Amino acid sequence: MLGKYADASSSSMINLENGLRNRALYHQNMMGMNLMAEFYHNPP
Repeated sequence: MLGKYADASSSSMINLENGLRNRALYHQNMMGMNLMAEFYHNPP
C-alpha cells in the first residue's frame, strides 16, 4: 500500500512539475512574441 501511494504521489509531482514547466515556457513564448511584435511595429 505504501509503495502504491509513493508511486502515485511521485507521478503527481512529476505531472505538477511538467505543468509548471509548460506554463513557464508558454509565458516565455508569449513574452517573446510580444517583444517581436513591438519590434516589428516600432523599428528602432
